[in-house]
Amino acid sequence: MRKGFRVIFMLNIMVCFGVGISFRRAHEFPSSGGLRAFGFDTDRDGRQNLVFGAYPRPIQFWEHIDFDRYVLEDTTKWSVLYDVGYLDGDSLIDMVGSQCGGVYPLYVYESPNQSMNPISIVWGDSLFYGIRGGYITDLDQDGIKEILFRYSYLDQPPWYHNCVYENTGDNQYTLIWEDTIHCSAYYVNDDFDLDGRIEFATGYPYPGAYGRVSVWECIGDNNYQFAFHDTIFGGDNNYDIFSANDMDGNGKPEFLFTSLFLFSGTAHLFLYEAIGDNIYDYYLIDSITGLSMGVDHGRSICSDVDADGIEEIVWSSINQWHIYKAIGIHQYQRIYSSNWAGHQVTEMNVYDLNENGYPEIIESYQQNVIPFIHNTILWEIEGVRLHQPNGGEVLQPGQQYTITWEKFDPPGADSFALFFSSDSGRTYDTIVTSLTSDDTMYLWTVPNVVSDSCKIMIWAYGPPRPGQNTPRGTAWDFSDSVFAIGPVGIIADNRRQIKDYSLKIPQNPITSNNLRVRYSLPRPSEVKLIVYNALGQVEEMLVDESKEPGIHDIESNKSLPSGIYFIQLQTQDKTITKKIIKLR
Repeated sequence: MRKGFRVIFMLNIMVCFGVGISFRRAHEFPSSGGLRAFGFDTDRDGRQNLVFGAYPRPIQFWEHIDFDRYVLEDTTKWSVLYDVGYLDGDSLIDMVGSQCGGVYPLYVYESPNQSMNPISIVWGDSLFYGIRGGYITDLDQDGIKEILFRYSYLDQPPWYHNCVYENTGDNQYTLIWEDTIHCSAYYVNDDFDLDGRIEFATGYPYPGAYGRVSVWECIGDNNYQFAFHDTIFGGDNNYDIFSANDMDGNGKPEFLFTSLFLFSGTAHLFLYEAIGDNIYDYYLIDSITGLSMGVDHGRSICSDVDADGIEEIVWSSINQWHIYKAIGIHQYQRIYSSNWAGHQVTEMNVYDLNENGYPEIIESYQQNVIPFIHNTILWEIEGVRLHQPNGGEVLQPGQQYTITWEKFDPPGADSFALFFSSDSGRTYDTIVTSLTSDDTMYLWTVPNVVSDSCKIMIWAYGPPRPGQNTPRGTAWDFSDSVFAIGPVGIIADNRRQIKDYSLKIPQNPITSNNLRVRYSLPRPSEVKLIVYNALGQVEEMLVDESKEPGIHDIESNKSLPSGIYFIQLQTQDKTITKKIIKLR
């Protein structure tokens, strides 16, 4: 029965770096990491939102505008979020969350009306401790939604209960089932053994777990039985469990399970698949060593990140995230590993926020070096990369200039289009469309404009999936920074004024409540100027808006306790961080 385990392990060692794939950084949300973020059109206006809880700050709703730009649309009471969807049948969007780390309620948030985000708490139960999960499901397939989660009562020992709350009316939920014997962490649910009944699976989340995996099956209306249990050679902490939809094409859904050794810094990734009614076998996908133990669990996901119609594994192994693709029955190849010094990846998700056909990988991370920060980054598969103009060039009206680029496979491209902006990417005009998949350059006649805020954008139309005619997705790239068009003298005078971004604190250490900051911009920029404390928490957002080139002075009168702080200038081209010392 364990033959498959050995074969898949050997295959992964032999070929794990055989395929190339690249990702572009689409956007970063500061002071938002460490907790799973969700994508959903939460106000139903046709534009997708990224929603996350950012301890200890409120839940934030960021709406996508265009070309990877986002605006903060709403906030509401802080909570760890577990799921977003429809719960009580009233056509209003719901979210399930909790405040954990003590005795806090399980919450349901709901939209006040059809065009607003779910910012109102409409139901809660407050006798819980240590909540994990809160998934919107219909396990018994009766058309009535449930909330599946684990918790502990305050007046009982710290074992964890599996329970199901079912919707009983508008914003009303009743506990209809619980298991008080088996410990659990997060959940996945599907008809894993293909018997027409829904199962949910979970891992054992505590030291001494030794790779325990458990499965319950729904056997009737609001009725569940313990159906499968396995103990494999595993680790001490087994939070991370996630499901897939037949990645290897053998007709069976899978669920995957991470076993983490807290003290040796090792993690194993296992795949479970049914081989009979309530009978499962497992396969080792990969093992990772040298992990940082500052975080004791991650959250992973399976999703179709290259839009070819087949899901891939996106595994958070604490220090990195890795992508695995099926290359045969029970055979997987690692095709990508992130490499970001100082990051601890805690929560992963996948969602097509910009709706270009290629879903973004949503990486919530914390940085374990000073300044300690918690951010969320959006990564998208790189289909095309613009080489020139890429920022800093000075072109002349009427000049013949060669725009160059390269494409990536996967995902590949069938054709390209080029666009021009003279206002730092706020608006674009079409240069040319229908360039062939073999083109890597285009001879461009520079338009008759004068601007030092120019950018080029390129689109790559991905090849269609088999049997389809439309592109699977549209990848894009931009000039990394602005270039100039205009008389040489005008541009040169402009550049002599300010050559680069800078950030200065005229008086440091600070001995009063007056923090004076000076920063310089060589070109129009979207600017964030943020003060962090020594824990990486935001103390004050000094600037969050578009600014013109030049020298800018700003003063804050906020009273800060004595200690170490960091101030960070963030623009689309550069990030600068300075340390501040506050004395009495």
